[in-house]
Amino acid sequence: MTAIVPLRVVAGAVLLVALSLTVLAGLAYQLWKGCREASKVRLPKWRRVVTIAGFVAVTVQGAMFVAFWGWPSIGRDYALLSEWSRWVLASFVVAVPGLLAGTGASRRWLLSSSAFLFVICFLFVLSV
Repeated sequence: MTAIVPLRVVAGAVLLVALSLTVLAGLAYQLWKGCREASKVRLPKWRRVVTIAGFVAVTVQGAMFVAFWGWPSIGRDYALLSEWSRWVLASFVVAVPGLLAGTGASRRWLLSSSAFLFVICFLFVLSV
C-alpha cells in the first residue's frame, strides 16, 4: 500500500530545497565575484581583515549546512547536533559584524546568505 503525502508537506519540502539552493548559489556567486572585487577596492587594513573573517565565517556556515545534509547522523545524535548548532551560531556571530565592515554588493549578498543560512539551520534544530 502506498502512503499519500499531504500537499503541505510537499510544498514545504519544495520551498526548503529552493531556498537552500538559492542561498548556496548566492554564496557561490559571491565567492566567485568577491575575489575579483576585493582587488579593486582599497580599504584600511583592519577592515580588510575583519571582512575576510566574515567571508570565512559565511563559508563555514555554508559548509555546516552542507554537512547537515551529507552526514545524516547529525540529526539523530543530540550531542552531535548541539555541537553542530554551536558552530553555526558562532560562525553567524562572527560573520555579521565582519560583513558589516565590508563595502559594495558583496556585503549585501553575504549578509543575506548568512542570515538565511542561520534561519534554515535554526529551523533544522527546532525540527529535531
